[in-house]
Amino acid sequence: MIVATETRIERPKVWTSHPTTPHPVKRYLPAFLVAFFSILYFVEIGIRASEKYFWYDELLTVYFSRLPNLHAIWNALGSGVDSNPPLFFLLTRASEAAFGEGPIGTRVPEILGFWMFCLCIFLFVSRRVGPIPGLIAMLLPTLTGAFYYAYEARPHAIVLGCCGIALVCWQHARDSSSVEPRRVVWLTGFGIALFCAFMLHAYALVLTIPFGLAGLWQGLRDKEIKWGFWIALAAPVIPAVLMYIPLQHYFATVMKGTPFLQRFPSSWEQMTNFYTWLISSCFLLFLFLLLALLLNLSRRWLNTEVADEPRLPHLEDIVLGIGFLLVPAYGIVIAKIAHAPFFSRYFLSALSGVCILLGLAFGIRGAFRWTALLTFLVVGASVAVDCSRVVWHRYNRWDEALIEPSTRTLLESSLSGPLSMHSLLLEQRASSKPIALLDPSVYLYLSYYAPELAKRVYCLRPSSDDLSYRLIKAIRQCCKTTCNREITDEEFVRMNHRFLAYGMYRFLDRLAVIQGHGSQIGPLRVANGYFLVEISR
Repeated sequence: MIVATETRIERPKVWTSHPTTPHPVKRYLPAFLVAFFSILYFVEIGIRASEKYFWYDELLTVYFSRLPNLHAIWNALGSGVDSNPPLFFLLTRASEAAFGEGPIGTRVPEILGFWMFCLCIFLFVSRRVGPIPGLIAMLLPTLTGAFYYAYEARPHAIVLGCCGIALVCWQHARDSSSVEPRRVVWLTGFGIALFCAFMLHAYALVLTIPFGLAGLWQGLRDKEIKWGFWIALAAPVIPAVLMYIPLQHYFATVMKGTPFLQRFPSSWEQMTNFYTWLISSCFLLFLFLLLALLLNLSRRWLNTEVADEPRLPHLEDIVLGIGFLLVPAYGIVIAKIAHAPFFSRYFLSALSGVCILLGLAFGIRGAFRWTALLTFLVVGASVAVDCSRVVWHRYNRWDEALIEPSTRTLLESSLSGPLSMHSLLLEQRASSKPIALLDPSVYLYLSYYAPELAKRVYCLRPSSDDLSYRLIKAIRQCCKTTCNREITDEEFVRMNHRFLAYGMYRFLDRLAVIQGHGSQIGPLRVANGYFLVEISR
């Protein structure tokens, strides 16, 4: 007797990254959140930028951008007053041509650069570990100290934007290694992004080190030299270095014999200062992030069921993140070699390392997924609260104190006008007495925002070897400003029998120097941290 049996053939299971079509909410929600973040960003940054008046560094940008052509800009750079490559000033000039010279129009490239960096960080992290960690990484930069430079008319935020584009291009080039035409396109974009960064600021050259470390790791792992990557990384360096050499020479010439480098030294103590400055504005939030991260990792460490799963995908991303995190260390080494100053704002790209590492850590497999969602809600709420506070303050016309991070200079940000801090000078508009300005940091500021007083304002310095004396002379000659000629204390006192002396309260000791030239000092008046006194001989 023959019994028929049914034979069942088992089909092999095919695992795909997207086994089912995602729900429309999950599919479009990240894009909606990115768009909502962009709205909050531009609202907040627009208000902040409109309330901030140009200070010394930004006024250099404005005056250099007014020069008629590239040749004139390069000749002005020869004065050593500003050592940024010409592309930055050409970009600012184009922005002012489109939007006008002003607190927002001049800063459009920086505003867009920082926003682009946030979007690129989202794309980079979400491609690896999903949209929620990507959204966390995208929001973090706006809560750190680096956010100040998103509306500063200097190249630092634009360099950060170029860094973000380079990150995305590098990631896609690596993931497209099996498709050569596509890989060439992404590597070309990677090289162009780096070249633009190098043409904006000399210290942008440190971007090559994190990418180089990640490329070296990948080459050692695969036992293969990725020639396309190394060519794209090295090619922009050559023209950049050729441009930096004369700029460094101009800078060293004007700084020679001055205490500038002693005031901003390149010491290893700056590493601690950098990270403290970066997270001080959101210290409690970072404590929460670390606690959430430890909770997120606890299941991965304690749960043996997921012990065979990889902790993090693509170790090159981790190497890249650590490499960016150490960017200030590379800057200190370069500054020591080149005898250049160290400013925290030169190394904002270290923020890439913070965002990448935190984003990847919240995307670890086998961890508590809800901690990432909770973290996103907390970070998102912090961004929304910051934006709401700025809008509320503007609605009620409340002023906010604004301090430049590197020099700790109190900037003018009053809604009453650019001269509200200089009420003592405003009272002297009807007077004809010359004004001896003892504070060089506000000399350009008064020349720009108070042109009616500029004809009477002179910046007094102890000698012609003083750094401020040299800088003012160079600015007046190369940028054709309305400033009066630079002058020493002794020469000014000899030329004027009666004049007014004005400056910040911390410059009071300069009065003793002027008095030593045979002058008599009248009653002292103080307001808003500034003093005004009449001097005669």
